[in-house]
Amino acid sequence: MSAATFTPRTRQGKETLELLWARIRQQGDMPGFAKAIGAILGAMRGEEDGEFDMTQTVLSDPVLTQKVLRLANSGMYAAFGQGVNTVSKAVLVLGVDAIGHLALGLKLIEELSSLSPDSVSAHVEMEKAVLAGMVAQQVATKADSQNVEQAVVCSMLHTLGRMMLTFYMSDLWARLQAHGGPGNEAAAAPDILGLALEEIGYATAAHWGLPRHLIEGMRPLDPPAAGADAAAA
Repeated sequence: MSAATFTPRTRQGKETLELLWARIRQQGDMPGFAKAIGAILGAMRGEEDGEFDMTQTVLSDPVLTQKVLRLANSGMYAAFGQGVNTVSKAVLVLGVDAIGHLALGLKLIEELSSLSPDSVSAHVEMEKAVLAGMVAQQVATKADSQNVEQAVVCSMLHTLGRMMLTFYMSDLWARLQAHGGPGNEAAAAPDILGLALEEIGYATAAHWGLPRHLIEGMRPLDPPAAGADAAAA
């Protein structure tokens, strides 16, 4: 399968991405996040040895180990009893999917926070991404979906363009807010950046070399055509 690519439709959009790549080179890329996605998804897709793989993944990160044990002993999982003191037992209590999402969220926070620890806007966007992943996990699990991990990652990546701007291009983010007001950055993006915020996310995901199906999952669904419901009825 060929690698996913993204080509801006305007010269201004191309210049925006070139500036983004330049700032990433200057401030440091986030390859750890892309690698974390691959590692966590690989562990989540494990079958007989899934618990072992995820246990090793968790144990490799002291912060994640503490978070997992704390969650396993929380009131949310009281039915399983308290006193979960090993990661392997926590995997059994929480489930591989829940720990996989927690790991992705923490890796995202770790990678992005190290670049811009004082950016309020960046942290807001990061929290939105983690929350979106949590909601996606719950919805996909209740729907008995076979692609819970894909739903989680795609949901977290939906705001990737906004996160990249708030961390690497805070000056342009401020211009977007000044142009349309906070909350209306997406509407102002085509005029100021030459491309949509979602397109910055696609371009970044392709730049990282993420799988094509994940990038396709980042695209919003087209609204139903006018009168479609009536025709269906």
